[in-house]
Amino acid sequence: MSEVYVSNLIIDTGSNFNHVFFLDDFITNSSFNLSEYNIISQMRKWYGNSTHTDLQTEILDPSAGMIMISLIPEETMLLSPGRYNYDVVMISPLGITTRVIEGIASVKQGVTR
Repeated sequence: MSEVYVSNLIIDTGSNFNHVFFLDDFITNSSFNLSEYNIISQMRKWYGNSTHTDLQTEILDPSAGMIMISLIPEETMLLSPGRYNYDVVMISPLGITTRVIEGIASVKQGVTR
């Protein structure tokens, strides 16, 4: 992995949120095998903010490089509407961290209750 993929997201408060990504190995031009890796993800109002929200992460298909980030309605209800920065970090078996995805998460509050 050598490039950081940029993807902007929309999260509706009070709703389930999930997004699936496929990580590619740009050197071999194939899916990145995540069999021995961990994935973590957070979002913050700004990069230096000490307050953050942990996004749930799951490796759905390690050999296909398929991961999912998600939040349940109880978690999205706690978010203030606005723009957040988020990223997804891959951790190798040796403990090396690599940011693989980043972007803006726009949190929107619905009208109907």
